[in-house]
Amino acid sequence: MKAFTSRKAPQFTRPIAQSLGAFWMAMMAGVNLAAAKDPMLVREIIVHDEYFPTLSIQPQAIMPTANGGHVIAGRIIANQSAWAAGTGPDGEVLWRYEIGLSDDLPIGEGAEFTAVSIMPDESIYLCGNRPRPAQQSAPAFLTHLAPNGKLLEERPLGPTVPADVSLFIVYIEKCFRKDDDVITVGIVTLLTPDKENPPHKNATSYYWIATLDKHGSLIREKLIPTALADGVIEDIGAAQIALNGDLMLVAHRNPMSEVLQINTNGDILASTLFPYRYSLVKSPTPSVTFQLWGGKAFVAPELLTLDLNLNVVKREQGDHISSFIANDVYRLSDDSLIMFGSGLHDDGPQYSSRVSWIRADLKSESYLDLAKEPFYDSGYIAAVVPTSVPGEFAAVRDQHELRADKLVSAGAAIDFIRVK
Repeated sequence: MKAFTSRKAPQFTRPIAQSLGAFWMAMMAGVNLAAAKDPMLVREIIVHDEYFPTLSIQPQAIMPTANGGHVIAGRIIANQSAWAAGTGPDGEVLWRYEIGLSDDLPIGEGAEFTAVSIMPDESIYLCGNRPRPAQQSAPAFLTHLAPNGKLLEERPLGPTVPADVSLFIVYIEKCFRKDDDVITVGIVTLLTPDKENPPHKNATSYYWIATLDKHGSLIREKLIPTALADGVIEDIGAAQIALNGDLMLVAHRNPMSEVLQINTNGDILASTLFPYRYSLVKSPTPSVTFQLWGGKAFVAPELLTLDLNLNVVKREQGDHISSFIANDVYRLSDDSLIMFGSGLHDDGPQYSSRVSWIRADLKSESYLDLAKEPFYDSGYIAAVVPTSVPGEFAAVRDQHELRADKLVSAGAAIDFIRVK
């Protein structure tokens, strides 16, 4: 397996148009203002898989390793397989791991890895999901690899459910290390018979928080009900361990957001609903400050500061509608914000993988689009992690190369970003 490195920062490109719905289109209809600083591409590494050089890799998670490289995890779409690879400092592929499926499923409906956790002994946990067989429950799965990518163990991962549950479906979204344990955060849908209409089943969604020890054995688990409309959780946008050890979680059902503070036993300490979509503002190091970024469509985004009871204690409004959909938001040391996600080009409803920087007073914004012809991507940054360099981040996305309108290569791009 090979990789190549390009050190030239891309400018604007024509990304693949994607429809993200009228709500997001409204959020995108903004202007780009002059800014005091600019996001800068320091280095870019393109990782290829030698077995599938022209099949699309869809990365969904990235985590740095002790050797200066990274573990990337996601899926190979056309092959219905969960896929992960470990790289060295220069992007060379040191190992790969794949879970293939033989089922005749539509493209994009196979197995996938959605999160990575690296343990103190440098072994690797990959959290993933499989498609649901007809009339069967669908657990997630947990894969434990040695630092060299060798399989140590693989097991299904699912909740303990009440006796009246006919089927359950698990979707793991987040997985991270806390001391020597692994915490998984996902959505569980329980199907129970409808007593008034027996052939019909009622579906109810729950947050599922599971803590596993370093060997992958279950320590504790908790099913937590949601207050989102109709009991439906569309996604868990972010989950992070706070300075006091509690789990902070932000989930969505468009356009609403639910925010929860959960202790180590899975008990809800505080929860609240917001009528609009917000993203959790993360810090490269644990912080006592809890902030959200987002807001109402057709209105400039706002920055909310919440206390430990999740009450809004400060509300700061931006002065323009940002041309950006935030997937990950980080607060820098000067209280400015750096965001990773999707941007809208001025020449039409086309999305690109974009990094946006906003000054601490929310009055100035600048951005960087990462794709450059003849390369294109899906128009969003899938995952981000801070590097060992203060103020630097490693972002991962898919990338394809076109020549004469023909796909000649596909891979995963790791972009190293700073604000200059």
